[in-house]
Amino acid sequence: APLAASRMLSRASSGPNELFDGTAVGVRALSLSDTALASSTEDVPPGACLGAYLGMEGAASGVTLRAVDEKSQDELDRAHGESSAGVRACAGPKGARVRFEARTSSGTAKAVLGLRKL
Repeated sequence: APLAASRMLSRASSGPNELFDGTAVGVRALSLSDTALASSTEDVPPGACLGAYLGMEGAASGVTLRAVDEKSQDELDRAHGESSAGVRACAGPKGARVRFEARTSSGTAKAVLGLRKL
């Protein structure tokens, strides 16, 4: 999904030096829709933050990306965008398990979710 990947990279580099901060952790392919939640669960190391950047391509419009603490179910961060979004999840001294959830506003799309340890 080259268009989705380029939108993900564009979102990741939208802040001051965001793309160059931290270390790449991985990339996940997701199928998005407005009727089902797509998710990826990740471990955030103690005292660190994990940035998640999503880009999509396809017939969908609008995307919501959330970071949710697996243990407490608290929403840690949320972002909306037309074709991309980015969120950040930080862990305390014991680390955290975080679920990144994505859904389109309407339609279906392929998505690329890039993760960076910040």
